[in-house]
Amino acid sequence: MNKYIAPVLLTATLALSGCGKKEDQNTSSQPSPSSSAQPVGSSNLPSPVIAAIDVQKILDSSTAAMGIRESIEKKRAEIQKEMTKYESELREKEQQLADQSGKLSEADLQKNRIDFEKRIADVQTKLNVRKLQLETAFEQARSKVYDAFLISADKVSKEAGANIVLYKEQVVIASNAFDITEQVLSSLNKDMPKVEVTYPNEGEILKMIQQSQS
Repeated sequence: MNKYIAPVLLTATLALSGCGKKEDQNTSSQPSPSSSAQPVGSSNLPSPVIAAIDVQKILDSSTAAMGIRESIEKKRAEIQKEMTKYESELREKEQQLADQSGKLSEADLQKNRIDFEKRIADVQTKLNVRKLQLETAFEQARSKVYDAFLISADKVSKEAGANIVLYKEQVVIASNAFDITEQVLSSLNKDMPKVEVTYPNEGEILKMIQQSQS
């Protein structure tokens, strides 16, 4: 594979492979679902009533989350098809450049090489834009699901009479009676059965890139 095209194709493969796939999200860094306990200094602290939630399961298996993944996968396939078209274009231009060797003056060849390299840079920029479109859309939609999860977790925990809610991932041993995951999942699916995945346009993404570089 030519030295010009290889970096673009490798980057395209890596860039489109990760976004939106089921992943081990470190939910321990997220804000805690809820706690209605009074300040530590209070002399009338309530007796703890503990519940636990498998947050990762909810964020992976809720109907809204599955809808997000479906949309992301569809968009990724469209982008991969677009990148395949650019790949064919670059290969054709590369062959044309090779065929021109010995037929054109060195000045004309150099001009064509510069134009070819500019086109490669344009394709690389396009790839970066598409990658950020995927990542931004995924993160924004995922954030909406998490916000809705917090509301559902708060509602279900109050209905259960719990005043302390823990991430199940942080609990070493506990009876299943403390687990309210399924109730929260059911509530979330009812309150937010789906979420719209909005992909920023190229202008918005290019503006983001410029701001990050300034």
